[in-house]
Amino acid sequence: MTQVVKLLQDARNLISKPENWTQADFAKKVDGSGTYSHSDDAVCWCSLGALTKVSPPVEDSQTKKHAKLLLRKTMNKPITIFNDSHTHEEVLAAWDKAIEAAKAAEFEG
Repeated sequence: MTQVVKLLQDARNLISKPENWTQADFAKKVDGSGTYSHSDDAVCWCSLGALTKVSPPVEDSQTKKHAKLLLRKTMNKPITIFNDSHTHEEVLAAWDKAIEAAKAAEFEG
């Protein structure tokens, strides 16, 4: 499994339950206030916040860039706009498509 597939799967798993997913903030605390994706107080994340949370420490990593590109391509618009304008189920379906695209890219090599 490539690092991109693992990153996408880990981020998707983070927001797989509705209570761990949010809109209009990268992450939120239990009281509903916004916080940083890496905050120990974060209990839910948007799509981009989840990707940031599970990404390698280097912000400009190629792995994260490729994962964002695949996700943006499946959502057909900026990740935050798609996340904030679609249902949890629709967001997860987009993540699933991005994961499948990443797996397919492994074989194209």
